[in-house]
Amino acid sequence: MRRISKESYNWAAGSYVDLFIVSAVTQVLFVIGLYWTFLGDTDWVGGPLKVGSNVPILAIGTLPVLGWGMALAIGIGFDKFPLDYKAAPFDPSLISTIAALNIGGQILIIAGILTSNHENLESLAKMGATLLAAQLILIGPLAWRLSKARSAKDNVKVGIWGIGSMLSLPVIGVVTILSWIFVHNDWFYILFWTVILDGFWLMVTFTLILAHFQDRLGWQLMDQKVTGRAFAVFSVLVITHILLSLFHQSGVITNGVVGASISAPILWIFFVSRPDRIWKNVFAGKKCSAQILSAHSWLLATAGIGIYEGIYFVGESGMFYTRFMLI
Repeated sequence: MRRISKESYNWAAGSYVDLFIVSAVTQVLFVIGLYWTFLGDTDWVGGPLKVGSNVPILAIGTLPVLGWGMALAIGIGFDKFPLDYKAAPFDPSLISTIAALNIGGQILIIAGILTSNHENLESLAKMGATLLAAQLILIGPLAWRLSKARSAKDNVKVGIWGIGSMLSLPVIGVVTILSWIFVHNDWFYILFWTVILDGFWLMVTFTLILAHFQDRLGWQLMDQKVTGRAFAVFSVLVITHILLSLFHQSGVITNGVVGASISAPILWIFFVSRPDRIWKNVFAGKKCSAQILSAHSWLLATAGIGIYEGIYFVGESGMFYTRFMLI
């Protein structure tokens, strides 16, 4: 196995390419699975579910949140963090292993979906989800080393958001494994969506927005103290949303409107990122990524749909449309 000097970190620039290729290829597979699940095989969607209604939706949802979407996020991390921390405390073989686990896990889930058989889907999806979870658990030691390296770096403008995203990866992996082991338990089904998509991916989204505007472009959106406070408030809002969702599932809270609590952390990260400063720079003619700018604006639309869905669907949709927009 080829070893890389600890003093060298420039080799990590461009290390994301393998993971980006995996993401691009498997997005095509995801579209096929999406069509097969909701449009192509009508019996699959509308017919009686012998195994459990959680399985098909959880399978198709696992693909973006732990598959091709996660490959993109991890790829950006592998490319960006070594340049920020002036160190690359990992071997190139780690990237290859993660890419193999990612694409292998997604192929197993897609294969299960295409069988149109619930028993086969559950078996294959459990194996696939385990591989996808393993890629995250594998990053745990690396995330810990990078978090310790951060203490000596004052110029990392993303701060606790980036560290929080990294340290959360093994936790997300464990939640994934538990959710698929107990796939017929509605508690774990709710936990999967609220922790991984509503919580973790919102945190990653804000990290990428902050990294682009404040770190890369140098637009001053918030100082380090405000960044820490914003993260603390975000954590409280997400935990509150998770608890309300679980209380509703248990019957302690019977009003399905609590589903609208998903919009609270979304609105928070939208407004705390100072859209006034962002658009002031845009109108001043300063260049930025159109995709990142659109993603930031999309947060407001998603929050609006979350409020509407929570109030008018009263929990009947399981916040499907809001989470689909988040994906």
